Amino acid sequence: MRTWLAAAFLLAFPATALAGYKLLANDDFVSGDTAGFQGGFVDGECWGVVYVPDSGDYPFEMMAVDALIGGTTGYAFFDIEFYELTGSDLNNASSLGSSYLALTGSNHSFNRVDLTDHKLGVSLPTVSSGNVAVAMCLSGHSGYPAIARDVGLAHADRNYILAHGMWWQSNLLGLTGDWIQRLCIETDNYSGDECDVDADSDTDSDTDADSDADADADSDADTDTAWDSDVVPGDVSLLSITPDEMSLGEAIGVVLLGAGFESGMDARIGGISLTGIDVLNTETLQARTPTSLPAGVHDVEVSLDNGDNAYLAGGFTVSDDDTGVGKPEGGCLGCSSTGGAALGLGWLALGLSVARRRRRQI
Repeated sequence: MRTWLAAAFLLAFPATALAGYKLLANDDFVSGDTAGFQGGFVDGECWGVVYVPDSGDYPFEMMAVDALIGGTTGYAFFDIEFYELTGSDLNNASSLGSSYLALTGSNHSFNRVDLTDHKLGVSLPTVSSGNVAVAMCLSGHSGYPAIARDVGLAHADRNYILAHGMWWQSNLLGLTGDWIQRLCIETDNYSGDECDVDADSDTDSDTDADSDADADADSDADTDTAWDSDVVPGDVSLLSITPDEMSLGEAIGVVLLGAGFESGMDARIGGISLTGIDVLNTETLQARTPTSLPAGVHDVEVSLDNGDNAYLAGGFTVSDDDTGVGKPEGGCLGCSSTGGAALGLGWLALGLSVARRRRRQI
C-alpha cells in the first residue's frame, strides 16, 4: 500500500426529526491512526463485514455504508451486496438485495454510499432481528481502489473475503486488522447522530453549502455535480488495461479504459510513455508498449497537460521467463501497501457514488 491514512467523512441523506442515526462498526480506527489499503483483490473477489446490532437497535433501517476505499483516486465499479444472518458466518447468510455502483477512491476520507439514493436501485427491508452484513465486490478491475484495514483485530469473526466461491475469515488468510467499513442505521430507539447526517452550516439536510436539497455543490435539483443526473463526472479516471502483462522485451498493443480521456493525453507504464497513443473516445485509449519496460510489476498512468491524472497501482506485469522476475503469483490476498505518516482529520466534500447498470460496456 502506498499510503497510510487517517480519514474524515460527510453525508448526504435526509434527516428525520424523531429517529436517531447510529454507526455499527467493528474497527477501532479514529482520525490520526494509521490504516493500510488492502492489495491483492482480483476481479470478482469481495470483502464482507458482519454487523452485530445491540438488542435495543431493533427495528432499524440501513441508511448508508461508510468505507475507507483507496490506494488510487480513480473510480472503479463495485457490486454491493446486503445480507441477513444468524451468527457471523457469511456462508450461511441470505441475500437482502444488491446493486452496482461506481466509487471514486479517496486517500483522504471515507466514501459514503447513500442507500436511500433512488439511483442505487435497491430497497432494503426493515431489520427486526438478527445480524446483517454488507459486501463489496470488485467488478471489472483488480487491485486498487480497495478497502483499508486498521492495525488491530477486535472482531476476527466479522471480517471476510470471498475467494474461490467461498467466504473466508480474513485472519485465516493471514491478514490482521478489521475492515474499515461502517453501517449507518436509523432507529427510533436512539436519539443521537453518530453518522454526521448534516455536517454543513446551511439549513438543508445535505452536506454542501448551497440551498437546494441535493448533495452536490451546483444549483440544480439533481444529485450529481453537473447539469445531468446519470453520468459519472468528467474527471480523468483509469479502470483497466488489457492485456495487463507481457514478456520482457516485447512490444504489444494495449487498450486502456476509463473516463475523461482527451486527445493529446499521455499514457505511461512504470513511468515510461507508451507509443502510438490513439484516444478513440472519452473512455477508450489504445497504444503500444515500449520494448524498454523492465521486468516487474508496474503502475499504469494516464495524464493530461492540465495536471489531471489517474493511476492503476500495480496494473501491468512484465515477466522475465528466464529469471522468473515479474511473474504473477495470483491474488496475493495477504499483500498490502506500506507507507508513511497518518494525515490529520480534514472535512472533505466527497463525490456522490454513482449507480451504474450492468449493461454499461467498459
